[in-house]
Amino acid sequence: MRIAICDDERTDAAKIEFALADLTQDMTIDYYASGKELLDNLTNVQPYDCIFMDIYMNEENGMDIARQVREITPETEIIFSTSSRDFAVDAFRVRAADYLVKPYSELDIVKAIARVKLNTEAKKPVVLRATGEMHAFVPDKVIRIESEKHYTKITMKDGKINRVHMNFSEVIDQFGENFIEIKRGLAVNMQAIKRIQGGAVILSDGESHVLSRGRKDEFIELYTKYVTEHQS
Repeated sequence: MRIAICDDERTDAAKIEFALADLTQDMTIDYYASGKELLDNLTNVQPYDCIFMDIYMNEENGMDIARQVREITPETEIIFSTSSRDFAVDAFRVRAADYLVKPYSELDIVKAIARVKLNTEAKKPVVLRATGEMHAFVPDKVIRIESEKHYTKITMKDGKINRVHMNFSEVIDQFGENFIEIKRGLAVNMQAIKRIQGGAVILSDGESHVLSRGRKDEFIELYTKYVTEHQS
């Protein structure tokens, strides 16, 4: 995971680096003391997965820098780290992953990057190879995955249905932790869960699926963790 920190206060940047240090070994962190320095380098380096962006930097406005980042690398996630809530609405408009107000804790930083990692994984295509064919799916565009005899049915959010000649469990293993099996042979994208009503899970397309009693405790635990990481 490639991360950049853009902040004219080196001590604030060091706090972010320290909080991220032990999360994973597969992470590189670059520091930029100004928005100009960051923008000058964006076209010369591999795109960043995430940028921690200060808003008040000498004569620069981090929100303006973020808008330019969006034009150069649209898929880069942005986490604002600032001393004021004044730009929270603007942060929403540039699709910021999070908005941290100083003084924030190390836990706030960890939660923010966890949300980014989930978002990044959801955008990364899953490639399934079955009976000589290759099928590619973007996880966050999939609403549910179902076992169907010798096939696995993959239903997209736009209603399109795909069938691949693969075992259900093999498919689920490749889609990752954003998908949860609510009963035998049926897994749903937690992003697509609209609400839980009684013993049923209601999805964004209006379909309702009864939650297996044997999976209820695990489901509540995993879904609570998902919601916490995405909304805290």
